[in-house]
Order: sequence, then C-alpha cells, then structure tokens
Amino acid sequence: MSHLKHLTERPDFRRSPLTAIGKRLLWHWRWSIRSDDWRLRLDDGSQIFAHHGGAGALIFFQKSNEPETTSFLNAFLRPGMVFVDVGAHIGEFTLRAARIVGSSGEVHAFEPSPENFDLLKRNIELNDLTNVRPVFVALSDSPGTVPFRVEKEPSLNRLQVISDPDQAPHGIISVNTCRLDSYWGTQPRPIDLIKLDVEGAELLVLSGTEHLSSTPVWIFEYCPSNYSIFGYTPKQLLAAFQDRGYDIWTWDDFHCRLIGELSERQNTNLLAAPKGRHPLEGSPRAHRTRTTVIGPKPKRARGSIEPAPSAIEPAAFDGMDLPAFADTPNTPLAISSDAESRWTGGPATAQVRVIGQPDSGATLRKTGASARR
Repeated sequence: MSHLKHLTERPDFRRSPLTAIGKRLLWHWRWSIRSDDWRLRLDDGSQIFAHHGGAGALIFFQKSNEPETTSFLNAFLRPGMVFVDVGAHIGEFTLRAARIVGSSGEVHAFEPSPENFDLLKRNIELNDLTNVRPVFVALSDSPGTVPFRVEKEPSLNRLQVISDPDQAPHGIISVNTCRLDSYWGTQPRPIDLIKLDVEGAELLVLSGTEHLSSTPVWIFEYCPSNYSIFGYTPKQLLAAFQDRGYDIWTWDDFHCRLIGELSERQNTNLLAAPKGRHPLEGSPRAHRTRTTVIGPKPKRARGSIEPAPSAIEPAAFDGMDLPAFADTPNTPLAISSDAESRWTGGPATAQVRVIGQPDSGATLRKTGASARR
C-alpha cells in the first residue's frame, strides 16, 4: 500500500495516471532484457545516459530527478554565472546549469564515485559541453584519503563513517578528499550558486568553505536521517550556515519563504542566501512572479502571474504604515512572492528592498518583501 500511495503522489501520475503506469512498466521491462546504460532526454533537451537506479527512473518518468531543484536552477542561473555541483552523480544538474550559464559561464562538478564519475564525463561529452570541469574528488573539511561506500542504489553512495559496518553492497573503496576553499583558491571567479547533495556529509563540505572569498547562494539537501549517520543534527547544520552569515529559506517553485520550524523527519531541499538578501535577488526570472495585491485590484485576478511592474521609489514610503498606504485611492501595492511575503496578522514595520537594488530600503510591513506598483 505504501508503494501505491507513493505512486499516486507523483506529479506525473497526477497529470496522467495511465501514462505514468505505462512508463513504469516499460522501465522494468527494459532493464529485464538489457543492462547497458539507457540514453534518456531531460526536459531542457539535454541527453543523459542513466544507469539502473532511482535517479534514472525519475528522469525517465518525469524528465527530472528533482523538479524543485530544477525549477530553482532555472530561476536563479543566467549566462555568465559560476555553478558548483557537489555530489554531481551522473550530471543531471551539471548539464542543466551548463546550458543556462553558456560559454561565458562555468560549471565545476565534483563526484568521487568511479562509476558515477565515468557516466558524468560521458554525459558532458554527449552534450558537447566545453564549460564544465568534472572533478574526481569528494569535498570535505580536510584533504586526504577516506573510505567510501558503494551502495546498490548509485545515488546513495557516500563517505564511510566509524559506525558503519565493514561491508557495503558493492564494496568499500578509497577516495581522495579536498576542501572547496582550497580548490577554489586557484580559480579567478567567484561562485554564484552551489548545489550540495552528499548523503549526510553536508556539514563536512560546509566546514571546508571557511576561506571562500565569496558568499554564494546554496541549494542543499535537508535530510535529518542522513545527518544522524555523520553524528550531527539538523539544527547544527542550519546554525553553521547562519554563523557564516546566511539566512535559510524554503523553495516551492517561484515562492521562497524564510524557514520556521522544520520537522526532524522532513526531507526536502533548502536554500541558504546571505543575510538580508533574497535568494533570487537580481535574477531576471524573479520579475515574473505571483503577487498578493493590497489595495485596489489590477485588471488581472489576484494571484495571477504578471510581468514586472516599475518599482516603487522606496524613500517615498519610508516609515508609512502599510494599511494607510493601501487605503490611498488608485494606489495598489503588490507584495511579490519572489521576495518573502509571509503575513504575521498584526501591525508591524519592516525593511523592504527593491530587487536588484541592494542599497535601497523603506520601512513598510513585512521583512524581505519587494514593494512594487
């Protein structure tokens, strides 16, 4: 029953149950007659060889292993940016990022598993990408050589810890480690975005970034059960980000929210952005977003997606109480969901900044909101 419930919750099943079931039957049939890697296609047109595993199955079923991670990369990245893929696996997000940042951008993909790394390189070559540097190493908090578990499910390969058994389904190998700040010391450009998915070693990777000269945005896996294997708690990881000057956000398509309480059992992806900065600040894609309208309604329905209107001059409303402003005739105010727009229900003032203008600010009603008219 749990497998059936899991299936019915999948987005592709909700869109077309018969197609979803048919694809799953085809997936199992294909691997029953062949064992070589399967050449699939992502929803951005990239081609990718996948082996028999969960990530490949999700790509086949829904054109993306993690649709929410895909949507954030699409929203954040733009030509010329630098993207770092930590735990690149077979390269899905490496390929996606490389297409977006283009020839003027860079992608650095770290993957320590030999089988996954071979497939990563193969997929880079398959798509004729010249802006990607694959790196055969595990990022950690110190350089050296450490044991690495090769699991039956390739996407679950990870560093070995003391409490692990002496055997793994496909063996235990030795891999090289390095710190990201040491590696990046030879790179001339700052990092814009880091994707981090290392099956519980997230705190080790973060500890190896103390001397980075830039403060990139992160999208990372939040998985308390994996963290416990490495002997730390979710609160310790989030506190480590906050100590480095980050706010933690959730991401749901084009809607970011500063986090409240997170369940110890919840598995999701979170964002870390420098304090006071919205994760999508400066992104051109942030200007097509859902809005909540305060005051007279525009012609379109509330909650519709609108092109970016001109920004309110912040100084014009400095210190003004939002309800009074909203009552002003013919002056609708939209609080964009591309900036944080959670309402507390009570009167409160807060700093508001215009996206793309970090030094602008006005005192309105909600932290992190972007004021527009």
